[in-house]
Amino acid sequence: GLAITYVELDYVRQPVETQPGDPTGLEQEIAARILSEYGLRPDQLRLQVHYVGPLPGVGELPAGLTVVTATFPSGAVLTRAEWMQQDSAPQLPTGASFVGGQCTNEMSAAGLPAAQRVIALRCDVRSGRDQASAASSLVVLSPPELGGSYATVEVSPETFMLFMLSEAGVAMAQFPDGAQVVLIHAADGTILSEVPISAP
Repeated sequence: GLAITYVELDYVRQPVETQPGDPTGLEQEIAARILSEYGLRPDQLRLQVHYVGPLPGVGELPAGLTVVTATFPSGAVLTRAEWMQQDSAPQLPTGASFVGGQCTNEMSAAGLPAAQRVIALRCDVRSGRDQASAASSLVVLSPPELGGSYATVEVSPETFMLFMLSEAGVAMAQFPDGAQVVLIHAADGTILSEVPISAP
């Protein structure tokens, strides 16, 4: 088994309050797995939590998303996002069981510090036995100082969808078919960054 030691994590934004029974954050487990996979000690990586909170799930059952980045000594940044949802058809009669999966596990070159990067993800939540029905979401996490500005996504030539960023710099929406890149705009419309959407 994986010995979970408590890892010091840096939160880019406050975790969203969850209701009892909701999937809780996986940030400690994700951090421990990254350290173990790369054979590193916590002081060799900068581990940052970009989002812990709800995500649209399949049906009425609550789902949650946890997004962690790990900055390596080289400056390269690993972004890992995992979802979890209550299982609609648990095998065991005892309480709720959970299903989960990865939205992304992507290494990117050194450059902007992780906390200043925009993260754009496609997350497909699948519930238990009903693998056919997935809730596909576009998740945009921009630095909190960009909260209140907006993002656009080109869904076909000359057709764009617009998403407002919350005060914390977060936008979530049903995934628009055909979307590949997210543009982050300042309030006056200036494009601040252009980010490819990571998929599983």
